[in-house]
Amino acid sequence: MRFWVAAFAAAMLFVGHAEAATTGQISPQPIQHFTDNNGNLCVGCKLFTYAAGTTTKQTTYTDSSLGTPNANPVVMNARGEAPVWLTPGVSYKFVLAPSTDSDPPTSPFWTVDNIGSTGLTSITDVTTAGAKCDGTTNDYTAISNLISTVVGAGGGQILFPPHQCLSNTGIIVPPTVTLVGSQFSPSAPPPAAGNSGIICPATVSLCVTLSGDGTSSGLGNKSAGLRNMLVSFSGTPLSNSDGVEVLGGYNPILDHVMVYNSYNGFAFVGTCTTPPSTGCTFGISSDPDHLYTGAIAGNHIYINNWPELRISQSRFGTNGSGDLNANSYIYITGGAGGGGEGPNGLIVADSQFNQGINAPTHFVQWANITGAGSNVVEWKFEHDHIEDTGSGALFASDSTTTAIDRLNISASTFNTPSRPMFALNAATQPSEWEIVGNEIFCSSFNLAPTSSIQSVTIVGNRLDCASHFTATAGTDTLALVGNFYGGNLTLDGAGNWGSLSVNGGAFTSGSLINSTTAASFLSIDMPGQNSLSDCSSTIGLAFGGTPLAGADYTTRSCKWQIVGNEVTVNLSIILNSISGASGNATLVGLPKAISSNAYGDAGGPTLPYVANLQSLTGAVGLAGVGGTTTMNFVQSAATGTTTVAASNFTGTAQLSATLVYPFQ
Repeated sequence: MRFWVAAFAAAMLFVGHAEAATTGQISPQPIQHFTDNNGNLCVGCKLFTYAAGTTTKQTTYTDSSLGTPNANPVVMNARGEAPVWLTPGVSYKFVLAPSTDSDPPTSPFWTVDNIGSTGLTSITDVTTAGAKCDGTTNDYTAISNLISTVVGAGGGQILFPPHQCLSNTGIIVPPTVTLVGSQFSPSAPPPAAGNSGIICPATVSLCVTLSGDGTSSGLGNKSAGLRNMLVSFSGTPLSNSDGVEVLGGYNPILDHVMVYNSYNGFAFVGTCTTPPSTGCTFGISSDPDHLYTGAIAGNHIYINNWPELRISQSRFGTNGSGDLNANSYIYITGGAGGGGEGPNGLIVADSQFNQGINAPTHFVQWANITGAGSNVVEWKFEHDHIEDTGSGALFASDSTTTAIDRLNISASTFNTPSRPMFALNAATQPSEWEIVGNEIFCSSFNLAPTSSIQSVTIVGNRLDCASHFTATAGTDTLALVGNFYGGNLTLDGAGNWGSLSVNGGAFTSGSLINSTTAASFLSIDMPGQNSLSDCSSTIGLAFGGTPLAGADYTTRSCKWQIVGNEVTVNLSIILNSISGASGNATLVGLPKAISSNAYGDAGGPTLPYVANLQSLTGAVGLAGVGGTTTMNFVQSAATGTTTVAASNFTGTAQLSATLVYPFQ
C-alpha cells in the first residue's frame, strides 16, 4: 500500500519550506485519496491518527482553519477520500485500516510514523529553486542544487509541476530524496503535456539515476525515490541508455513512473563499480509498482546483478505505433559478484506486456551470466498477460546460463501464437520448474535439447501448440498432469528418463507420440492415446544364458507402461532360427526389474498364446526372477512346474502375452 497521499497532506504544512518565494507555487493535494492493497478505492476505510511514536489518538481537522476536528478514525467517503489537515509543528502517526477493522486496528493496510516532522514528509516545489519546467530551458542546475539542499536538510520530497523539466545532464537522486510529480497519466503514446516529468536530450546515457546508500555516505539504509513521473529522451537515444536506473541501495521507492523513448526503460544494477555519488554500494530488494514503458529500443526491464526484484501492476509497451522492435521485455545478465548478489529472485505479478505489431525478440532473456550467477535462481510470473505478434522465443538463454532454477509461471496468458515458448541453450538446465494453470498460445512448447530436465512440473495448462520433451542425461525428471494439448505431445530421449509421469489431459488436436526408452520410473496414463513405451529393442529370448541375435527374430514387438506399482508389458515374438541354441529358455530385456519371484502374466503361469513348440508336458508360462529383468520359461507338470529348454523350441516358435508384475 502506498501512502504518498499522506505526504501531500503534510505538504500543506510546508508550503514555502525552501524560502520566502516570489514566484507562484503549485497547489498541494487538497483532499487526500486512499486505496487498498489491491489499488482499489478505499471506500469506508478508517484512518487512525495518533501522536508520533505512540498509540495516543491525536486530532486532525476538516479544513485549514483547524476549527472542526475530524472523527478519529477518519472514515473515507464513496471515492476513498477525506480532508485531513494537521496542526503545524505537531508530528503524527497514520494507520489506514479496512472498514471492518476494530478500534484500535488489528489488520491495518499500513502504518506511517512521524508525519509532519522533518524528513521524507517535507515537500519542496522544484520551481521555487528556479526550475522553469517549460521543456526548453535547461533545469539541471536548479534541480541538482535543490537536491543538495534537501539532502543537507535531512531529506525530503521534491515536487514537480505538471510539465516536462529539461535536463541536459542526467539527474542523480541520492538516498533520502524522492522526486514526486504532481500529475501523472500514462495514456496513449506519445505521453502528452500535463504529465510531471524529466526529459533528457539524446546525448545523455542515464536520464534519472536512483543512487544507493552506503556507510561512506553516513545515510544508513535509506533510499532514493521516484513517483508519479514521466521520464523520456528527445531524439534518438543512445544505445544502452537508461531512462531510469536504480544503481545500488536497498528498497528504492519507485512507483507510477513511465519511461518513453529510451533504449532501456528501467535498469536495476546491483553493483556500483563506478558510483555516481558518494556511498553507492551493493543493491538488493525493490518493490516497484505501476511501471509503464513505450518506444523502447532495447529492453523494457534490464537487470544486472540485482537480487530480489518484485514488480507488480505494471504495463510494458503501449500496443501502438510508437513502440519499437525491442530486444526483450526483460533482459537478465551479470552475476560476477557471488554471495547474495544477483541476478536472482525476480517476481512479476499482475502485469501486462503488449507491443502489438512491433514486438520484442524475447519476453525474458538470460545472457552473459557470469561467476556464481551462472546458476540463476527463482523466477516467478503470476497473473501476467503477454500478447504480441513476435516470432522469437518467449524464454531464451545463451551458453553462459548453465541452469535456470525455480521458474514458476502461474495463472498467466501468453497470447503469442507465432512464438516458441522456449529456446534454451543446450548448456542450460531447467531445474525445479512449476508451470501451472496457464493459457499458452505458442508455435511450440519444447524442452529439447537441454543439458537435462530436473524436477519440472507442468500442470493444468492449455498448451495450444505442439509440445516436445527429450531426456538427455539419464536422470531427467518430468511430470505432466491434466494439460490440454493443441498439438502433438512428443516424448523421447536418447538417454533414459530418471522419472517421467504423464497423467490425464486431453487433445484438442494432435496426439501422443511416445518414443521413450526404459526409465527408472515411467508412468504414462492418457485415455484414448498410445500411452505405452517401446521395449522392442531389448526384449528377447536367451538359452543357457546366451541371448539370441537380432537376426534370429522374424518379429520382436514390445510395449510397456507403469500403472500404480506394477508394470504392464505387451509382447509378441516370432523366431526364424535357434540354430546352435542350448540350455534352459528365459525371457530377457524386460523394461523394469522384478521386485520379487512371481509369475509374470496376469492369469497365472500359462501364456495366452504359444505356437511351434514341441515335446511339452503341459501349459507354458513364465516365472519372474526377483531383482532382475528376466523371467524363466516353465511348463506345468503333475508335481508343479518344470523348465522349458531350447529343445522345446523350433526355429519358427511364436509367443505373445501381457505380463503384469511388481517392479523395484
